[in-house]
Amino acid sequence: EVYNMSSAISLNGGSAHIYVGQSNNFIRFISSSANNIHEISHVNGNTGAYLQVSDIRLKYCIEDVKIDNIYGTINDIHVKKYLMKHDVNKKVNYGIVSQDLMKNKTLNDMLIHKNENEFYCVDYSKISLINTMALQQLILDNINMRNAITNLEGRMKKLEQLYKF
Repeated sequence: EVYNMSSAISLNGGSAHIYVGQSNNFIRFISSSANNIHEISHVNGNTGAYLQVSDIRLKYCIEDVKIDNIYGTINDIHVKKYLMKHDVNKKVNYGIVSQDLMKNKTLNDMLIHKNENEFYCVDYSKISLINTMALQQLILDNINMRNAITNLEGRMKKLEQLYKF
């Protein structure tokens, strides 16, 4: 797709743009350098769904990620209830405190960023990746436990036949 960058809002000194596309009712986020323009994500104007470009043709140095202690890591994500200091309406919010995550190196590396005002930010979108890894480990552990139970039941049956319980 060709983007009319004259209607884009420039960010970061011109290296990133917000482009409101008229085709397909999308708000597009564009990264540009020199003469290269790449769509990095977009919001569907009809549904509000946020979609990140994730095509293998745009990636390199791809590696699987393994978190050694996935259960401990996921247990270090603590959901809090809090008020924002600047909110005069004192609306209760729910979320995660960046400094809590920073205590865990894996969570710090994957989720924490500092903005231009030196405030810590959480990349909530990557929490789903950690949840996926934890779920995959739970499934693997469940399969292993079922196999162990099946093996133990077979051994128990042989013992019962041998000793006629």
